[in-house]
Formats: sequence, C-alpha cells, structure tokens
Amino acid sequence: MTSLRPPSEDALADEGMLVVAAALRLALKNRLILRAVAERADFDEGWLFESSGARSPCSSPRRRPRTCGSPE
Repeated sequence: MTSLRPPSEDALADEGMLVVAAALRLALKNRLILRAVAERADFDEGWLFESSGARSPCSSPRRRPRTCGSPE
C-alpha cells in the first residue's frame, strides 16, 4: 500500500485562493440578483465594482481591455 504525501504549503495556498475566488464570485452574483429583484435595477458594472470595493478594469488608463469601448 502506498502512502500519500501531505500537500505542500504552496499547493494548499493555491487551493485556498481558488476557494476564496469562488466565494467572491458567488457573493457578487448574489448581490446582483438581489439588487435586480429588490430595486428592479439593470446590470450596472460601475455599481458592481463600487459595491465590491474593487476597481473596474475599464477605469485603469494603463490596461484597458478591448471590451471597455473607446477611451473618453
């Protein structure tokens, strides 16, 4: 019978980051759904980033994804 080696600290940290990322995505999706139902509000990327405390990738002058449209 072969014995399993315990996972490395790096592997554990990577797994933890995956769990955190999934939890954040789920929380943001829930927030969008609740806002849509309670306030009958359409999707608003600006509101989503403001409510999450994150910065929109479109707000960065250095790295503007092609999906952001033309710069203002």
